[in-house]
Amino acid sequence: MLYLAILLVNGFHIGTSPDSEGYFTAGAHLFGGNLDFFRTPVFPLICQSARAMCGPYAPYAISLLLFAAFLGSVTVLYRTLSLLSESKGVRTAATALYACNPAVVSWCVEDIGTESLALSGMVCLCHLLALAFFQRPTARGILSMGALMFLLVMLRPFFICLTPILLLAYLYFFATSRAKIKAAVILSAAFVTVALLSYCLAIQEQHGMFTLSKVSAINRCIMASPQDHKEIQKFWTTSEGFPEYVESIDRKISQDKLAYAKGRIRDFLLSCPMYYPNAGFGTVGKVMNKVVGFPLWFTYVFVFLFMSWQWTRRREKDTFLYSALLSLCCIATIFTAVWGAYAEFPRLMMPMYPCLCLMAGMALDKAAPLFRTAASGKKS
Repeated sequence: MLYLAILLVNGFHIGTSPDSEGYFTAGAHLFGGNLDFFRTPVFPLICQSARAMCGPYAPYAISLLLFAAFLGSVTVLYRTLSLLSESKGVRTAATALYACNPAVVSWCVEDIGTESLALSGMVCLCHLLALAFFQRPTARGILSMGALMFLLVMLRPFFICLTPILLLAYLYFFATSRAKIKAAVILSAAFVTVALLSYCLAIQEQHGMFTLSKVSAINRCIMASPQDHKEIQKFWTTSEGFPEYVESIDRKISQDKLAYAKGRIRDFLLSCPMYYPNAGFGTVGKVMNKVVGFPLWFTYVFVFLFMSWQWTRRREKDTFLYSALLSLCCIATIFTAVWGAYAEFPRLMMPMYPCLCLMAGMALDKAAPLFRTAASGKKS
């Protein structure tokens, strides 16, 4: 119903942005046998396939695909919460934070981009980790984590910041599991490493830079040399001369690392009043972002308080370790968004929203008995 309501408000129009067209362009390059220097391949392949099959109705086909993935992720999130809480009310409330938030659903309608699939993929990754911690790690589950992580990085290069966190989980499973699981951990870690390095080498062969995407490099250039913003924009359409330009920027950064660090700290402080989660670019997004969103400083405080509270429960090993991984995912997301980009921090932090919902569910699960006790005390 929420999806249909957002469609209705937008006049049954599926929103697109300059980024959306970039995905279609990258898809055309991939169909022609060339890697795109700007976009990693998963979403461009989806966009170009939809255009090939549906022509001008491709945005509607992509929107339906995104919404189908979103609905599936709602079910997966609820199943994950079932591993964390025995209270149906807590599971329902935490799932509603995710499923009934227009700021989340609007990404299926108001802008054709990677945000919606990034949310759905993050839910699946959290679920696989929960199964491994609260039931038992399986070879299939470990291999699925590696395959999913590779797909997520190929969907959105940002996810590279979560690979060290997955590695921490792998090290724990390797240290505490039998030989079959150890072999799966080694195989999965090797696959992700080799696959990502191979992709970077392919980009280097075609475009002269060893990287997943030039997006982060362009962001770094703009942050280090904001006065050259317009000149840097030309590199969105060509890689000619870009490697040499990046080298000059990196030399500039190395000469004044303190100034660069101060700039990132300034951006972090300026981002605190921004609303999270950012709800896209359409009518519903702009309105509902103010209604159901909350400032980023609130998000930061919640993550800090959750980590502090979980430290008091460190004797519950599996719960503590899973909570720590969720918190680390949030910290890695915040750090990467602020350090690696120059604008739209809430949008770049969207992938951590499922982690926040799971953390809220865990907090509610422990708080629920206190509320029941207080309520019964008032009645008596």
